Formats: sequence, structure tokens, C-alpha cells
Amino acid sequence: MKNHYFDPRGIVPSSESTSQGHTEVTFRMQTFSHPDEHKAMMEKLKISSKFDMRYRGLLEFYSDDLVAYKLKKGSGKHTNEFLRIFSYYLTDTLEDHCPSSWQECQSSFWEKFIFVHYPHDHMTISKKQRDSEIFLLQLRRFVKWLDQRTGTSWLKVVEQYEAQAKSELLHCEKLLNHLFQQAFPGIHQNDWDFEKILTSNTTNHNHYANNIQSIFQVKEVYDDVVTINDIDSDRVYQIVGMPCKLVKPGLLIEGCIGMKKDAFFWELWVTSGVYPARARDYFVFVDTKRQ
Repeated sequence: MKNHYFDPRGIVPSSESTSQGHTEVTFRMQTFSHPDEHKAMMEKLKISSKFDMRYRGLLEFYSDDLVAYKLKKGSGKHTNEFLRIFSYYLTDTLEDHCPSSWQECQSSFWEKFIFVHYPHDHMTISKKQRDSEIFLLQLRRFVKWLDQRTGTSWLKVVEQYEAQAKSELLHCEKLLNHLFQQAFPGIHQNDWDFEKILTSNTTNHNHYANNIQSIFQVKEVYDDVVTINDIDSDRVYQIVGMPCKLVKPGLLIEGCIGMKKDAFFWELWVTSGVYPARARDYFVFVDTKRQ
């Protein structure tokens, strides 16, 4: 079985297993020379907990800025959600590979956040399907404030990525929602039973003679047949039952495809995520059996 994670060139956790099966863990310790320092740290902890930032983030350069932004913006739902997404990117995704200051960030820092981290870990299923739009708006507002506070000049870079990403992320969100609603028609109903659906999904798994779980890139759409390739093995498959009007060449679809006995085409029966084409370069697959 293989799992995927982000490319080490910028986004890989420090706890990544090595080829020898060992795990590297980094420990941090904070000492206080005055009671006021401890008091200030506890206040930061209290505020940062509102957007679920990990404790390790309190010791990093960005903690004061994220806390200050939270204090400035108050308890708005969209602000909290953005800070939760951004702090997760900094503390969990980048972890020990995070730059040491805003000035040391490169444009790829923002590119990965927008095109890879957000759709991979935070794109959601919703009735309004506006989460991507809200995310980009909140990002622009934060970076504008950050430039004014720290003297950086990231707004133009982020606005360029935003212009490129807006239509792509909105399309990914639309397709992701469609695929989920196609698989689970009652997902937005108040009485939707997740455990019942999970049991049904397990039964569906048994309907297929073959199953492949991976990230697939759309290569071609012809009539009602979608040709995809597994970005790990590079094998090509043809699937049916897809919303072909929404499926575009280049899109990445993470999930599980299955083929029934004596069937000619595959079917996508589990969807985990939909990503823009440019996210492909940031995925690496590892064989968990060897770890």
C-alpha cells in the first residue's frame, strides 16, 4: 500500500520516516527569565487556541503576527477559519522546513499554500460552494495587513496567484461537491446517516473485482469516457459514470477506482479530493509496507 505526501522541496514534515525506518523528531524548549514573559506566552496560547494553532507555533516567528491579526479582526468565522488553515500549513505541513521569517519566504511558499495545501487539506463540501472564494479573499486581506505590519511586499505575488487560482479552485470545489453528491445524494439532509453510508460504502467495495487507490490526472474526455493516468504508476485507465461536462484535462482526482467482474471500464467510487494540475509536482508516494 502506498501513501502520498508533499515533495521534500519545501513541504515535508520533520517526522518523515527515513529509508531505514527511523523517525526523526525535533524538540523545542522555551525558558522564561521573567514572570511577565510566561504571562505573555499564556495569553498568546489563549488567543491562538481560538484558531487551533499547535503549541509549537507559539515559538515560531509567525505566532505574534497571527495572534495580532486575530486580535485586530475579532471573532469572525471566516477569519478564524483562515487562520486555522494558515497555521496548520505553517506548523504541520511545513513544520521544520518553514522559513525563519516572512522576508525569507519565496513565492513558492504562497504557491504551495494556495494550489496544494488548501485544496488537499481544507476544501470542503457545502451547499453554497463558496469556500474557495472566501479563502482567497481572506488570504488577500491577511497579506495586505502583513505587508503593512512587517514591511514585506507579498501582496502583488499573492494577487497574481489569486488571479490564476480563482477559476481553478472554484472548478475543483464544484467538481468535488458534485462527485460527493453523486455518491451520497442525501449528504446535505439533516437526517443524513454517516455510519449507514460508511457501511454501504464498504459493501460497494466488495462489488468490484479490482480496486486502485491513488491520485489520477485527467488526460482526455471523450463522450462519456474519461481517460486518466495514475500519477504514481503512470498506468492509464478509462472510467465511466463521471460528470463529463465538469471534468477537464489536467485536473487531479484523488480517490479509489474499481472495476467489476467482466466489465470493460473502471468507475470512480470514492473521491477524497480534486486539485489543480500544478499541484502534481508536489506529491510523492511512499510504499508503507517497506517502512
